[in-house]
Amino acid sequence: MKKSVKILLSILCLCPMLLLSACTSSTTYIINVYWSDSTYGSVVGNFTNPRQVEGTTMTLVANENNSTSSTNPFICWIKDDSKVVSTDKELTLTYNSSTQGDYIAVFEETNPSKMIYTSLDGLVISGLDSYIGVTFVLSYATIENSNVFIPFESGSISETGEFISDHTSVLCFGGSGEREESQYRFRIEITSPTDDGTITNTYTSQGYFNNSSFNGQLQTSIVITGINEEVITLNFEKINMTLFEDSQPTE
Repeated sequence: MKKSVKILLSILCLCPMLLLSACTSSTTYIINVYWSDSTYGSVVGNFTNPRQVEGTTMTLVANENNSTSSTNPFICWIKDDSKVVSTDKELTLTYNSSTQGDYIAVFEETNPSKMIYTSLDGLVISGLDSYIGVTFVLSYATIENSNVFIPFESGSISETGEFISDHTSVLCFGGSGEREESQYRFRIEITSPTDDGTITNTYTSQGYFNNSSFNGQLQTSIVITGINEEVITLNFEKINMTLFEDSQPTE
């Protein structure tokens, strides 16, 4: 009996220590680091162990190769193949829930047919009675999940029927190295004011958009025609140095 009491008391004494240990255990997050082409550059930083405790900081530096720095300079950092987070060569990250993910340093490609990232350069709508107060949401679906549309870009249309992008939302084509090629189709929802409130019309592109859609060029356009003769032109441009000359996206 006395032995059982001693064991019970020992367990009770250990419980607070175990609870304290559980409460003070640190949350960890994973940040992976890559670069678009080792021919043109690489990344320097302490990223050999991608899992770190929350609050740990890490500084990454994108280094261009000396022999190609003039023709293939560093362009930007892209997170999770979907968002430009910085155009500075040096990127400092603090491990937490919002920064965890994959970061890739992108260098300018001499051959535009090889570049695997593109952004919406802008869109033009024609055929509406008025463009005042018109907004849109542009989404995409992949060939693997053709009925699941993911929001890509949104904004307000100017009085001339145009929208100019900041180029921070990107699509990744893949097809480089071991990466499988990605293909996309688009859906755009256009909301216009009416006397009774607003009305939203939805338009979907035909076919799929991929790297070959550019035909070896930096720019291409996708035209979507509505049932009431509205015409939506989506202009895409592959990621390059000139896109960010006037803007500095940050994480």
